[in-house]
Amino acid sequence: MKHNTRVIEVQGEKESIRWMEKLNVHPGGFKIMSTKFRYYRVILENVDNRAASIIKQEMLSLGGEAVISQDVSRFREGSSSVILLGTEKILINLKKKLSSYPFPFGLTGISKEIGQTIENYSKNSHRIVFADGSVWETGRKTCIMGVLNVTPDSFSDGGKFMTLDAALAGAEAMVNDGADIIDVGGESTRPGSEPVSAEEELKRVIPVIKAIKKKCNIRISIDTYKSGVAREAIQAGADMVNDVSGFTFDAKMAGIVASAGVPAVVMHMHGNPKTMQNDPRYDDLMSEISLFLRKSMKKGAEAGIDSDKIIVDPGIGFGKTVEHNLEIIGKLGTLKSLGRPILIGISRKSFIGKILNVDVSDRLEGGLAATAVAIMNGASIIRTHDVRETAKVAAMLDSIHRQDE
Repeated sequence: MKHNTRVIEVQGEKESIRWMEKLNVHPGGFKIMSTKFRYYRVILENVDNRAASIIKQEMLSLGGEAVISQDVSRFREGSSSVILLGTEKILINLKKKLSSYPFPFGLTGISKEIGQTIENYSKNSHRIVFADGSVWETGRKTCIMGVLNVTPDSFSDGGKFMTLDAALAGAEAMVNDGADIIDVGGESTRPGSEPVSAEEELKRVIPVIKAIKKKCNIRISIDTYKSGVAREAIQAGADMVNDVSGFTFDAKMAGIVASAGVPAVVMHMHGNPKTMQNDPRYDDLMSEISLFLRKSMKKGAEAGIDSDKIIVDPGIGFGKTVEHNLEIIGKLGTLKSLGRPILIGISRKSFIGKILNVDVSDRLEGGLAATAVAIMNGASIIRTHDVRETAKVAAMLDSIHRQDE
Protein backbone atom coordinates (compact mmCIF):
# COMPACT_ATOMS: atom_id res chain seq x y z
CA MET A 1 0.00 0.00 0.00
CA LYS A 2 1.41 3.37 -0.99
CA HIS A 3 0.38 5.27 2.15
CA ASN A 4 -0.23 2.41 4.62
CA THR A 5 -3.43 4.12 5.79
CA ARG A 6 -4.81 2.71 9.04
CA VAL A 7 -6.46 3.52 12.34
CA ILE A 8 -4.00 3.85 15.21
CA GLU A 9 -4.67 2.92 18.84
CA VAL A 10 -3.36 5.47 21.33
CA GLN A 11 -3.32 4.53 25.02
CA GLY A 12 -2.75 7.56 27.20
CA GLU A 13 -0.97 10.89 26.92
CA LYS A 14 2.54 9.41 26.83
CA GLU A 15 1.78 7.42 23.71
CA SER A 16 0.17 10.40 22.01
CA ILE A 17 3.37 12.36 22.66
CA ARG A 18 5.44 9.51 21.18
CA TRP A 19 3.39 9.73 17.99
CA MET A 20 3.99 13.48 17.83
CA GLU A 21 7.73 12.93 18.32
CA LYS A 22 7.71 10.48 15.39
CA LEU A 23 6.04 13.15 13.24
CA ASN A 24 8.59 15.77 14.38
CA VAL A 25 5.89 17.98 15.90
CA HIS A 26 7.24 21.05 17.68
CA PRO A 27 7.47 20.26 21.44
CA GLY A 28 5.46 23.37 22.22
CA GLY A 29 2.47 21.72 20.59
CA PHE A 30 2.58 18.53 22.66
CA LYS A 31 0.28 19.76 25.42
CA ILE A 32 -2.20 21.35 23.03
CA MET A 33 -2.37 18.41 20.67
CA SER A 34 -2.49 15.69 23.34
CA THR A 35 -5.91 16.96 24.48
CA LYS A 36 -7.13 16.39 20.93
CA PHE A 37 -6.07 12.74 20.89
CA ARG A 38 -8.65 11.84 23.53
CA TYR A 39 -12.23 11.66 22.29
CA TYR A 40 -15.19 11.49 24.66
CA ARG A 41 -18.87 10.64 24.59
CA VAL A 42 -20.37 12.29 27.68
CA ILE A 43 -24.03 11.98 28.65
CA LEU A 44 -25.76 14.70 30.63
CA GLU A 45 -29.06 13.62 32.19
CA ASN A 46 -32.05 15.74 33.26
CA VAL A 47 -30.91 18.84 31.36
CA ASP A 48 -33.35 21.72 30.94
CA ASN A 49 -34.34 21.70 27.27
CA ARG A 50 -33.37 25.37 26.93
CA ALA A 51 -29.90 24.53 28.25
CA ALA A 52 -29.72 21.56 25.88
CA SER A 53 -30.36 23.87 22.92
CA ILE A 54 -27.56 26.21 24.01
CA ILE A 55 -25.17 23.30 24.55
CA LYS A 56 -25.93 22.00 21.05
CA GLN A 57 -25.12 25.38 19.49
CA GLU A 58 -21.91 25.78 21.48
CA MET A 59 -20.65 22.29 20.70
CA LEU A 60 -21.17 22.90 16.98
CA SER A 61 -19.34 26.22 17.20
CA LEU A 62 -16.39 24.48 18.87
CA GLY A 63 -16.15 21.73 16.26
CA GLY A 64 -17.91 19.06 18.29
CA GLU A 65 -21.43 17.65 18.29
CA ALA A 66 -24.28 17.16 20.73
CA VAL A 67 -27.02 14.57 20.36
CA ILE A 68 -30.30 16.00 21.63
CA SER A 69 -33.94 14.97 21.93
CA GLN A 70 -36.40 16.05 19.26
CA ASP A 71 -38.26 17.79 22.10
CA VAL A 72 -35.38 20.28 22.25
CA SER A 73 -35.48 21.05 18.53
CA ARG A 74 -39.26 21.50 18.79
CA PHE A 75 -38.82 23.98 21.65
CA ARG A 76 -40.83 21.93 24.11
CA GLU A 77 -40.58 22.62 27.82
CA GLY A 78 -39.13 20.04 30.17
CA SER A 79 -35.84 18.24 30.46
CA SER A 80 -33.99 15.55 28.54
CA SER A 81 -30.59 13.95 28.13
CA VAL A 82 -27.75 15.21 25.95
CA ILE A 83 -24.76 13.28 24.62
CA LEU A 84 -21.64 15.35 23.98
CA LEU A 85 -19.27 14.15 21.25
CA GLY A 86 -15.86 15.76 21.12
CA THR A 87 -12.21 15.83 22.00
CA GLU A 88 -10.99 16.72 25.47
CA LYS A 89 -9.99 20.14 24.12
CA ILE A 90 -13.51 20.81 22.82
CA LEU A 91 -15.12 19.76 26.10
CA ILE A 92 -12.71 21.90 28.13
CA ASN A 93 -13.63 24.89 25.95
CA LEU A 94 -17.34 24.09 26.34
CA LYS A 95 -16.89 24.03 30.11
CA LYS A 96 -15.30 27.50 30.00
CA LYS A 97 -18.07 28.91 27.81
CA LEU A 98 -20.92 27.53 29.90
CA SER A 99 -19.38 28.73 33.17
CA SER A 100 -19.80 32.36 32.11
CA TYR A 101 -23.13 32.09 30.28
CA PRO A 102 -25.56 34.95 31.03
CA PHE A 103 -28.61 32.65 31.15
CA PRO A 104 -29.55 30.37 34.07
CA PHE A 105 -31.03 26.95 33.12
CA GLY A 106 -28.41 25.17 35.25
CA LEU A 107 -25.54 25.86 32.85
CA THR A 108 -23.04 26.77 35.58
CA GLY A 109 -23.64 23.46 37.34
CA ILE A 110 -23.41 21.56 34.06
CA SER A 111 -20.09 23.27 33.37
CA LYS A 112 -18.65 22.08 36.67
CA GLU A 113 -19.96 18.53 36.13
CA ILE A 114 -18.38 18.31 32.67
CA GLY A 115 -15.02 19.39 34.05
CA GLN A 116 -15.15 16.99 36.99
CA THR A 117 -16.29 14.09 34.83
CA ILE A 118 -13.46 14.53 32.33
CA GLU A 119 -10.94 14.85 35.17
CA ASN A 120 -12.27 11.72 36.89
CA TYR A 121 -12.45 9.62 33.74
CA SER A 122 -8.94 10.47 32.60
CA LYS A 123 -7.30 9.48 35.90
CA ASN A 124 -5.02 6.49 35.49
CA SER A 125 -4.43 5.89 39.19
CA HIS A 126 -6.06 6.54 42.55
CA ARG A 127 -4.88 6.72 46.13
CA ILE A 128 -6.51 4.54 48.78
CA VAL A 129 -5.41 5.73 52.22
CA PHE A 130 -5.56 3.37 55.19
CA ALA A 131 -5.99 4.30 58.85
CA ASP A 132 -2.25 3.94 59.53
CA GLY A 133 -1.43 6.38 56.74
CA SER A 134 -0.20 3.74 54.30
CA VAL A 135 -1.34 4.15 50.71
CA TRP A 136 -2.39 1.91 47.85
CA GLU A 137 -1.68 3.38 44.43
CA THR A 138 -3.98 1.66 41.95
CA GLY A 139 -2.00 2.58 38.85
CA ARG A 140 0.46 0.04 37.51
CA LYS A 141 -0.67 -3.06 39.42
CA THR A 142 -4.14 -4.55 39.66
CA CYS A 143 -4.84 -5.33 43.32
CA ILE A 144 -6.03 -8.84 44.19
CA MET A 145 -8.57 -9.39 46.98
CA GLY A 146 -8.81 -13.01 48.09
CA VAL A 147 -12.17 -14.31 49.32
CA LEU A 148 -12.26 -16.12 52.67
CA ASN A 149 -15.83 -17.00 53.62
CA VAL A 150 -16.13 -18.31 57.18
CA THR A 151 -19.63 -19.58 56.46
CA PRO A 152 -21.38 -22.92 56.04
CA ASP A 153 -23.52 -21.80 53.09
CA SER A 154 -21.58 -19.54 50.73
CA PHE A 155 -22.20 -20.53 47.11
CA SER A 156 -18.60 -21.56 46.33
CA ASP A 157 -16.51 -22.12 49.47
CA GLY A 158 -19.24 -22.61 52.06
CA GLY A 159 -17.98 -24.84 54.89
CA LYS A 160 -14.42 -24.92 53.57
CA PHE A 161 -12.98 -22.48 56.13
CA MET A 162 -15.22 -23.04 59.15
CA THR A 163 -12.42 -24.13 61.49
CA LEU A 164 -9.76 -21.65 62.59
CA ASP A 165 -6.93 -23.86 61.30
CA ALA A 166 -8.57 -24.20 57.88
CA ALA A 167 -9.23 -20.47 57.64
CA LEU A 168 -5.65 -19.59 58.59
CA ALA A 169 -4.26 -22.12 56.10
CA GLY A 170 -6.50 -20.64 53.41
CA ALA A 171 -5.27 -17.14 54.20
CA GLU A 172 -1.62 -18.21 54.11
CA ALA A 173 -2.18 -19.86 50.73
CA MET A 174 -3.70 -16.65 49.37
CA VAL A 175 -0.76 -14.61 50.62
CA ASN A 176 1.66 -17.01 48.90
CA ASP A 177 -0.44 -16.90 45.73
CA GLY A 178 -0.23 -13.11 45.44
CA ALA A 179 -3.18 -11.61 47.33
CA ASP A 180 -2.89 -7.95 48.35
CA ILE A 181 -5.81 -8.14 50.78
CA ILE A 182 -8.05 -10.88 52.19
CA ASP A 183 -11.80 -10.32 52.45
CA VAL A 184 -13.18 -12.17 55.46
CA GLY A 185 -16.94 -12.76 55.53
CA GLY A 186 -19.13 -14.36 58.18
CA GLU A 187 -22.51 -14.22 56.43
CA SER A 188 -23.40 -15.55 53.01
CA THR A 189 -24.95 -13.01 50.65
CA ARG A 190 -25.62 -15.51 47.86
CA PRO A 191 -29.03 -15.20 46.18
CA GLY A 192 -31.79 -16.44 48.51
CA SER A 193 -29.55 -16.57 51.57
CA GLU A 194 -30.94 -16.00 55.05
CA PRO A 195 -29.32 -13.32 57.26
CA VAL A 196 -27.49 -14.30 60.44
CA SER A 197 -27.28 -12.39 63.71
CA ALA A 198 -24.44 -9.99 64.42
CA GLU A 199 -23.44 -12.23 67.34
CA GLU A 200 -23.08 -15.28 65.09
CA GLU A 201 -21.21 -13.27 62.47
CA LEU A 202 -18.77 -11.96 65.09
CA LYS A 203 -18.21 -15.45 66.47
CA ARG A 204 -17.18 -16.58 63.00
CA VAL A 205 -14.95 -13.71 61.88
CA ILE A 206 -13.18 -12.21 64.91
CA PRO A 207 -10.96 -15.23 65.75
CA VAL A 208 -10.04 -15.55 62.08
CA ILE A 209 -9.12 -11.87 61.71
CA LYS A 210 -6.97 -11.99 64.84
CA ALA A 211 -5.20 -15.17 63.71
CA ILE A 212 -4.48 -13.84 60.23
CA LYS A 213 -3.24 -10.54 61.62
CA LYS A 214 -0.87 -12.37 63.96
CA LYS A 215 0.48 -14.84 61.41
CA CYS A 216 0.38 -13.08 58.02
CA ASN A 217 1.68 -9.78 56.69
CA ILE A 218 -1.48 -8.94 54.74
CA ARG A 219 -4.24 -6.37 54.81
CA ILE A 220 -7.69 -7.64 55.86
CA SER A 221 -11.13 -6.53 54.73
CA ILE A 222 -14.32 -7.34 56.66
CA ASP A 223 -17.21 -8.26 54.37
CA THR A 224 -20.25 -7.06 56.32
CA TYR A 225 -23.15 -4.63 56.12
CA LYS A 226 -23.59 -4.47 59.92
CA SER A 227 -21.94 -1.53 61.70
CA GLY A 228 -21.46 -3.47 64.93
CA VAL A 229 -19.61 -6.25 63.15
CA ALA A 230 -17.51 -3.69 61.27
CA ARG A 231 -16.56 -1.91 64.50
CA GLU A 232 -15.47 -5.12 66.28
CA ALA A 233 -13.65 -6.40 63.20
CA ILE A 234 -11.66 -3.16 62.86
CA GLN A 235 -10.71 -3.37 66.53
CA ALA A 236 -9.56 -6.96 65.91
CA GLY A 237 -7.32 -5.85 63.04
CA ALA A 238 -9.42 -5.38 59.87
CA ASP A 239 -8.07 -2.64 57.60
CA MET A 240 -11.08 -2.13 55.34
CA VAL A 241 -14.86 -2.54 55.28
CA ASN A 242 -16.60 -4.16 52.30
CA ASP A 243 -20.29 -3.20 52.52
CA VAL A 244 -22.41 -4.97 49.91
CA SER A 245 -25.29 -2.59 50.65
CA GLY A 246 -23.36 0.62 49.90
CA PHE A 247 -24.22 2.10 53.32
CA THR A 248 -27.96 1.47 52.83
CA PHE A 249 -28.74 -1.42 55.20
CA ASP A 250 -27.29 0.07 58.40
CA ALA A 251 -27.54 3.82 59.00
CA LYS A 252 -24.58 3.71 61.39
CA MET A 253 -22.13 2.05 59.01
CA ALA A 254 -20.76 5.19 57.34
CA GLY A 255 -20.15 6.78 60.73
CA ILE A 256 -18.25 3.72 61.99
CA VAL A 257 -16.06 3.76 58.89
CA ALA A 258 -15.42 7.50 59.24
CA SER A 259 -14.48 7.33 62.91
CA ALA A 260 -12.12 4.39 62.31
CA GLY A 261 -10.46 6.10 59.34
CA VAL A 262 -10.47 2.92 57.24
CA PRO A 263 -11.29 2.63 53.52
CA ALA A 264 -14.64 1.19 52.46
CA VAL A 265 -16.02 -0.58 49.41
CA VAL A 266 -19.53 0.59 48.53
CA MET A 267 -21.37 -1.88 46.31
CA HIS A 268 -24.55 -1.65 44.29
CA MET A 269 -27.26 -4.16 45.12
CA HIS A 270 -30.80 -4.38 43.82
CA GLY A 271 -32.99 -5.34 46.80
CA ASN A 272 -31.45 -7.66 49.39
CA PRO A 273 -29.71 -11.06 49.20
CA LYS A 274 -32.91 -13.01 49.87
CA THR A 275 -34.95 -11.31 47.12
CA MET A 276 -32.44 -9.68 44.76
CA GLN A 277 -32.72 -12.29 42.00
CA ASN A 278 -36.51 -12.18 41.87
CA ASP A 279 -36.84 -10.75 38.35
CA PRO A 280 -34.48 -7.75 38.63
CA ARG A 281 -35.30 -4.96 36.15
CA TYR A 282 -33.67 -1.67 35.20
CA ASP A 283 -34.66 1.16 32.86
CA ASP A 284 -31.00 2.08 32.34
CA LEU A 285 -28.64 -0.31 34.11
CA MET A 286 -25.37 1.67 34.12
CA SER A 287 -27.12 4.94 34.86
CA GLU A 288 -28.92 3.45 37.86
CA ILE A 289 -25.75 1.79 39.19
CA SER A 290 -23.81 5.03 38.80
CA LEU A 291 -26.52 7.06 40.56
CA PHE A 292 -26.72 4.54 43.42
CA LEU A 293 -22.94 4.64 43.93
CA ARG A 294 -22.94 8.45 43.83
CA LYS A 295 -25.52 8.44 46.62
CA SER A 296 -23.41 5.99 48.63
CA MET A 297 -20.36 8.20 48.16
CA LYS A 298 -22.40 11.21 49.29
CA LYS A 299 -23.51 9.36 52.43
CA GLY A 300 -19.90 8.57 53.15
CA ALA A 301 -18.82 12.18 52.64
CA GLU A 302 -21.61 13.47 54.87
CA ALA A 303 -20.46 11.06 57.60
CA GLY A 304 -16.90 12.34 57.30
CA ILE A 305 -15.27 9.70 55.09
CA ASP A 306 -12.51 11.20 52.96
CA SER A 307 -12.90 10.61 49.23
CA ASP A 308 -9.55 8.80 49.08
CA LYS A 309 -11.00 6.05 51.26
CA ILE A 310 -13.90 5.09 48.96
CA ILE A 311 -13.87 2.20 46.45
CA VAL A 312 -16.86 1.44 44.20
CA ASP A 313 -18.23 -1.96 43.14
CA PRO A 314 -21.05 -2.43 40.57
CA GLY A 315 -22.18 -5.64 42.30
CA ILE A 316 -21.95 -8.44 39.74
CA GLY A 317 -24.67 -10.99 40.54
CA PHE A 318 -26.40 -8.86 43.16
CA GLY A 319 -29.81 -8.30 41.63
CA LYS A 320 -28.68 -8.79 38.03
CA THR A 321 -29.51 -11.17 35.21
CA VAL A 322 -26.89 -12.80 33.00
CA GLU A 323 -27.39 -10.00 30.48
CA HIS A 324 -27.03 -7.35 33.18
CA ASN A 325 -23.72 -8.83 34.34
CA LEU A 326 -22.34 -8.93 30.80
CA GLU A 327 -23.38 -5.32 30.22
CA ILE A 328 -21.65 -4.20 33.43
CA ILE A 329 -18.38 -5.87 32.44
CA GLY A 330 -18.55 -4.52 28.89
CA LYS A 331 -19.42 -0.96 29.96
CA LEU A 332 -17.46 -0.86 33.22
CA GLY A 333 -15.46 2.14 32.02
CA THR A 334 -18.46 4.41 32.52
CA LEU A 335 -17.92 4.09 36.30
CA LYS A 336 -14.49 5.70 35.93
CA SER A 337 -16.48 8.95 35.85
CA LEU A 338 -17.04 8.53 39.60
CA GLY A 339 -13.36 9.24 40.16
CA ARG A 340 -12.70 6.30 42.49
CA PRO A 341 -11.07 2.86 42.09
CA ILE A 342 -13.38 0.15 40.76
CA LEU A 343 -13.55 -3.24 42.47
CA ILE A 344 -15.30 -6.13 40.78
CA GLY A 345 -16.04 -9.69 41.87
CA ILE A 346 -16.62 -12.16 39.04
CA SER A 347 -15.06 -15.50 39.99
CA ARG A 348 -17.26 -18.60 40.00
CA LYS A 349 -20.52 -16.63 39.79
CA SER A 350 -23.66 -18.19 38.39
CA PHE A 351 -23.80 -16.19 35.15
CA ILE A 352 -20.58 -17.93 34.08
CA GLY A 353 -22.19 -21.31 34.77
CA LYS A 354 -25.29 -20.38 32.79
CA ILE A 355 -23.31 -19.20 29.77
CA LEU A 356 -20.89 -22.15 29.71
CA ASN A 357 -23.33 -24.72 31.15
CA VAL A 358 -20.92 -25.73 33.93
CA ASP A 359 -21.23 -26.05 37.70
CA VAL A 360 -19.40 -23.93 40.27
CA SER A 361 -16.30 -26.14 40.26
CA ASP A 362 -15.69 -25.59 36.53
CA ARG A 363 -15.97 -21.81 36.12
CA LEU A 364 -12.31 -20.79 36.33
CA GLU A 365 -11.62 -20.10 32.66
CA GLY A 366 -14.87 -18.22 32.13
CA GLY A 367 -14.24 -16.11 35.20
CA LEU A 368 -10.69 -15.29 34.15
CA ALA A 369 -11.84 -14.26 30.67
CA ALA A 370 -14.46 -11.91 32.11
CA THR A 371 -11.95 -10.60 34.65
CA ALA A 372 -9.47 -9.76 31.88
CA VAL A 373 -12.12 -7.70 30.08
CA ALA A 374 -13.01 -5.95 33.36
CA ILE A 375 -9.37 -4.99 33.94
CA MET A 376 -9.09 -3.64 30.39
CA ASN A 377 -12.26 -1.63 31.00
CA GLY A 378 -11.14 -0.01 34.24
CA ALA A 379 -11.26 -2.44 37.18
CA SER A 380 -8.28 -1.93 39.49
CA ILE A 381 -9.20 -4.34 42.32
CA ILE A 382 -10.34 -7.91 41.63
CA ARG A 383 -12.17 -9.90 44.31
CA THR A 384 -11.61 -13.60 43.66
CA HIS A 385 -11.69 -17.14 45.07
CA ASP A 386 -8.89 -18.12 42.68
CA VAL A 387 -6.03 -15.89 43.77
CA ARG A 388 -3.09 -17.60 42.07
CA GLU A 389 -4.66 -17.82 38.62
CA THR A 390 -6.20 -14.35 38.81
CA ALA A 391 -2.91 -12.78 39.93
CA LYS A 392 -1.18 -14.24 36.88
CA VAL A 393 -3.85 -12.98 34.50
CA ALA A 394 -3.77 -9.54 36.13
CA ALA A 395 0.03 -9.35 35.91
CA MET A 396 -0.13 -10.15 32.20
CA LEU A 397 -2.89 -7.61 31.59
CA ASP A 398 -1.04 -4.97 33.59
CA SER A 399 2.08 -5.43 31.46
CA ILE A 400 -0.03 -4.67 28.37
CA HIS A 401 -2.70 -2.29 29.59
CA ARG A 402 -0.94 -0.21 32.24
CA GLN A 403 2.45 0.19 30.58
CA ASP A 404 1.79 3.85 29.82
CA GLU A 405 0.52 4.80 33.28
